[in-house]
Amino acid sequence: MPLKREVESGSGRGSSLTPTKKARVTNSDGKKKYTDEEEARFLAALDKIAKQHLWNELKGDEELSRRGANGIRSHWDALYRKLKKA
Repeated sequence: MPLKREVESGSGRGSSLTPTKKARVTNSDGKKKYTDEEEARFLAALDKIAKQHLWNELKGDEELSRRGANGIRSHWDALYRKLKKA
């Protein structure tokens, strides 16, 4: 992507067209860690998404569909509890 010019070409303001660069916005800490509250909200959102779509995705699987919707959901709940502890 070409750099932007301070003066538009053809504007008649002279011939000193110097490109300008945007200053980078960086955090001195680099990446921030998730807070405990953000982590809890993230896990809750994942749980909601998984519960809504889990059976629809797995009912086509020949092996897992034998477990049934309740078995699949119970297994997800157990895995979710493990994720929350970690």
